[in-house]
Amino acid sequence: MEPAGSEAFELQPSIWNLIAQSCPSEEQEEVQRILGYAIVEQARDLYDEACTHLEIWNQFKNESEERTIQRFPEPPEVRARLVQEIKFLLEHLERRGQQSVR
Repeated sequence: MEPAGSEAFELQPSIWNLIAQSCPSEEQEEVQRILGYAIVEQARDLYDEACTHLEIWNQFKNESEERTIQRFPEPPEVRARLVQEIKFLLEHLERRGQQSVR
């Protein structure tokens, strides 16, 4: 299960592209004029910014996953051996501690 907020995000089409697709190309200039060129430009800019943020987020997520994968690729037997060596070290330190008390 992925942590909250890490689910995939799908960017919806830009509002201007939806409008442009729904009217003939020769009428798009008129639609822009009616809506206002500044509003259409803002919609395009916001969509471009959303695309950039999504790209940054995906890049960060991929790099985070790569670091996690590189950090924890151990097979179970390697982990078991590490646990065994840690136990051995603790037993050794315990014996040494008991010897130094005597």
